[in-house]
Amino acid sequence: MQHNSLTVTQQLESAIATPFSSNSDWSAEDYSFVLQRLILSASGLRTVFAEAGDEHDFTPLIGEPYRLLACFAADAFGAFIGRQFDRPARVAVATDARPTGKLIAAITVRALLAREHTPEYLGIAPTPQLLAYSAMNPDLDAFICITASHNPIGHNGFKFGLNDGGVLSVAQAQTLTARLRELLGSSAERSAAVRRAAAVPFEAVGSALAAEHRHHAASARAYREQTLRLLDPGNRRTAERLRAACRSTPLAVLGELNGSARGRSIDREVLEELGCGVELLNAEPGAVVHQIVPEGPGLEDCRAALAERAGDPSGFLLGYVPDNDGDRGNLVYRALAETQAFALGAQDVFALACFGVLSELSAQASAESDAQPRAAVVVNGPTSLRIEEIAERFGAEVYRAEVGEANVLALADRLTADGYTVPIIGEGSNGGAIIPPQRVRDPLTMLLTVIKLLRLTDTEGGAARDVPAVLTELPRWVTTSAYDPEALLRLNTGSHEVLKHRYEERFLTRWSREQRWFRDKLGAVAYEEHNYEGTHDRVGLGPESRSGEHDGGLKLLFRDAAGVPVASVWMRGSKTEPIMRIMAEVRGSDEHAARELLKLQRELVLSADR
Repeated sequence: MQHNSLTVTQQLESAIATPFSSNSDWSAEDYSFVLQRLILSASGLRTVFAEAGDEHDFTPLIGEPYRLLACFAADAFGAFIGRQFDRPARVAVATDARPTGKLIAAITVRALLAREHTPEYLGIAPTPQLLAYSAMNPDLDAFICITASHNPIGHNGFKFGLNDGGVLSVAQAQTLTARLRELLGSSAERSAAVRRAAAVPFEAVGSALAAEHRHHAASARAYREQTLRLLDPGNRRTAERLRAACRSTPLAVLGELNGSARGRSIDREVLEELGCGVELLNAEPGAVVHQIVPEGPGLEDCRAALAERAGDPSGFLLGYVPDNDGDRGNLVYRALAETQAFALGAQDVFALACFGVLSELSAQASAESDAQPRAAVVVNGPTSLRIEEIAERFGAEVYRAEVGEANVLALADRLTADGYTVPIIGEGSNGGAIIPPQRVRDPLTMLLTVIKLLRLTDTEGGAARDVPAVLTELPRWVTTSAYDPEALLRLNTGSHEVLKHRYEERFLTRWSREQRWFRDKLGAVAYEEHNYEGTHDRVGLGPESRSGEHDGGLKLLFRDAAGVPVASVWMRGSKTEPIMRIMAEVRGSDEHAARELLKLQRELVLSADR
């Protein structure tokens, strides 16, 4: 339904008004092609929506097979929440800053109206803002976030949730996924969904889209209120103390937003209200200038810009870069007396946030003469072992779950029900942190945690601290980045069960043959295997330590003669692609040892694959 004589804007407007052809459905070829490229998991749905199928294409246009996919996804969620509430629901809908978001949102709004739900369209908004709005507005029942997070610009997708401020639980996601698979596999179901959506008058769709600014403003107010509450969990006049500290010793923050949804958020307002200087670069949503993943090269523009501001009296010491939907962000920093700036690795970002949250919790209990709370930190399998060391320092415990936001949140909920205080949750392998009652990573609250650590922590002589000073207090580990080219393997073996069984056999052979290397290079004299599945951390070697699917993460943890962890390797196969992610880490600062351990892990996995 594309008219080449029309401009892209005209084609987009035409597609928003009339997204489907008459009697529209997938051909057999469409069906096969779309499902081949579709990633459908507990985290939601993702694929390349850009019309020509190029994942790096900035076009706002979407071919009709993918317009239909958007309709089917929204229709399936509409049916899901209809059963959940047994009545029409009010659903907040927002997009990240990808060009295809506007058309997908218009189709989503249409599909919700067809199911008699009431959509509240926010336009472009960061995911933490959307989720804060869903949690703090009693009139809302659910939300849809149209995003592909850190994927390249031509991708897009959906995250779904109810009104608890978080994505669907694993069980809820499985129910929704089953409904969507059922719909996708039935020509009759697909045709019915399209007929319902196509019958909605464009006036109704246009009216919902036109309310964007009103709903966006309401969501920004909710997000600001939630953020300021999180800033001061103990009512200790934190905001007032922070303003005074930043007046006494200026601190400024540089945000390189890379055209993300955070360009339409409250970052500047909140930081300036707390006394920080602020400069935002590439803040226009959609103005993406480098890779979306905020790691490695994705942090370089921010690092260089922060270094250039070394002589600025505003005190630029921190910088941050979010992903496209603005729920994940990593940091760059500068020392007080230096001109150079440095990027923090994702594991270091989470460790810094964990240190800040736990030290504040401990200080608050001491100031109020309370017993230290029974605290737990919840992380995923590949999060660095440095977190156990930090937690032990403050008397907290660490619990691990399988990769995935839904898994760590479910484990945190279980521990909270068992009487634990869970002050921080995270997937350190990706950076960022979830600070309850938030149920999503948020670079703004993570940034505020670090600022409090720098300006409100007492030091000898009352001197202000910088990030390098705090980093000296953290345990030293060298950990593979999740985006290291050596950490991604393409495999031939389709069965996780077979691959892991072969991997264990090959590891045992290497362990018995090369114990001297493990001892001399790593200090390791013993090992234990951990299998992460859902919210479970199963210790043991062999198939009996895994469920029937065998598709969770596997970690080998190495200990020294005193039983102290000194290194680890980790692996996890994708549930949607023939790839395996691996990781290695060693205690201390020996990068060569870490590379050797990663090389060994690659050899073991590739040998098992052969």
